[in-house]
Amino acid sequence: MNSSLKILVADDHDLMRRGLRTMLEAHPGWEICGEAHTGTEAVTKAKDLKPAVVILDISMPEMDGLEAARQIRKHSP
Repeated sequence: MNSSLKILVADDHDLMRRGLRTMLEAHPGWEICGEAHTGTEAVTKAKDLKPAVVILDISMPEMDGLEAARQIRKHSP
């Protein structure tokens, strides 16, 4: 079976998201399934993409990472 670990990366800084993507994709079997720029976008993408792992910045526009994590957990326990 050839399944990968789906990861969503959410950070409002492009450089940080690109760095995390590069670092994480270097690991065999890990796939960045999506990126988000805001907390609200992270919640929406988590619902749609159903990643196994979500990496959230604490300080993002529209909704901080802590509230985004609460909402993601509520919809995807």
